[in-house]
Amino acid sequence: MSYTSTYNKPALIKGDTLVAWTVSFTKDGAPIALLSARMQFRTHAGQLVHSCVCNVSGSTVTIEEVPGSITETWSIGELVYSLELTLVGGRVVTWLQGTQPIVKDITF
Repeated sequence: MSYTSTYNKPALIKGDTLVAWTVSFTKDGAPIALLSARMQFRTHAGQLVHSCVCNVSGSTVTIEEVPGSITETWSIGELVYSLELTLVGGRVVTWLQGTQPIVKDITF
């Protein structure tokens, strides 16, 4: 059984802040106990572009914002990302994956 969902994010303008977000994980209405979370952006060739800071509290994950000073170093094009969770007991699952288009800033 796969738990992976796909969400292709809307375009991010190079140099803009990628906002923080928080999500709580449940299964059949019950909270899922988490040990850790990891979210990364990579090129389609697999090169790491950015590893997000993820904070875990019980069944809730907060992914910290990525400041514009970091996104301005990203190349124009499309990145792939995934959010991987480690559950209590050690099982690792990729919960979310998708693409993140990066577009040129025209107000510089």
